[in-house]
Amino acid sequence: WACFIVRDRSKRSIGEVRSGIESTAQTMLEVSYEGTEIYIPFVDEFIMEVDARERVIEMDLPEGMLDL
Repeated sequence: WACFIVRDRSKRSIGEVRSGIESTAQTMLEVSYEGTEIYIPFVDEFIMEVDARERVIEMDLPEGMLDL
């Protein structure tokens, strides 16, 4: 997932994926966001669309998730 761009439901860029961290519970995306690294759960509830050709992941994140 590295180098994919994460966008929100209004197609605004959130940041670039630095890595995907696999665990037994779920995959977490490490995303560069406003000068820091954040972790976003890569789960069906948040994923709207993955465009592998364009390297874009569109997500519908819960309000406030980016503020954590």
